[in-house]
Amino acid sequence: MDGSNIRTLNDYMNAIIIAFKIPKNIFTNTNSIDAYNDWIRDLTWIDQYDGYILIIENFEQMMSSYPKEKGIIMDEFRETIYPFWQDEVLHTVVDGKAKGFFVLLID
Repeated sequence: MDGSNIRTLNDYMNAIIIAFKIPKNIFTNTNSIDAYNDWIRDLTWIDQYDGYILIIENFEQMMSSYPKEKGIIMDEFRETIYPFWQDEVLHTVVDGKAKGFFVLLID
């Protein structure tokens, strides 16, 4: 994803929809961190992969006018998304398996 094109939370959510090929009309509340967390911890439509990599180029420019919201997104990776894919998926999803989930931030 190109962070220079992501100015708002809504822009970020729409970029995630494209990056993870989230099916149309599933993730419609692009202003909700809770909805985002639900779908980024699902990804059943691309389940064939052993892990996921999200690359954000121009990260410094991403949401530069909204540092609080940008910080919340990064916190969600550390507090919610990484732990889910590392371990929680084993206990909460039928036949769930741990997968790597990596975020590469490039300025």
